[in-house]
Amino acid sequence: MDSREPYQYCYTPTQRGAVNPRHIVPALKRFFGRAFQLSGRASLGEFWWPCLLWVIVSRIVTLPELFDLLDFKTGSFLGVSFSLVGSSLKILLVLCSLYFAIAFFTLTVRRLHDVRESGWIHLFVVIPVLGFFYLLYLLTKTSDRSTNKYGHPETL
Repeated sequence: MDSREPYQYCYTPTQRGAVNPRHIVPALKRFFGRAFQLSGRASLGEFWWPCLLWVIVSRIVTLPELFDLLDFKTGSFLGVSFSLVGSSLKILLVLCSLYFAIAFFTLTVRRLHDVRESGWIHLFVVIPVLGFFYLLYLLTKTSDRSTNKYGHPETL
């Protein structure tokens, strides 16, 4: 049996790349501030905190529809028709989705740069099953601590 501490391989808050709750606000500021920037690097926390935010927000937005309170097809809320509100809401959701799609694409490219991979690796996702799991492996890989051809390591 190994005599080492059982949590020896866990991240500590001072290590680079650790997903630390104290880094939520700086990670989200960088996500929104660098939404259209392909160059540079993104640490683990800088990648995964916006992903968590997206999951939470998308669940909150779809919650009324799940309980049949909001019907996007007819533009009604609690059975009362609001055609102008419904169409405006659809336009707003499409614009927000487009913004987040572009922002997450560029964030994924910067995350791949952080593990010494080209942003073109992002296209592996078109390979059924294996491409997704390979990309997921790269996105969860520990950050490269040294300077690489994509820049210096950044900390939150």
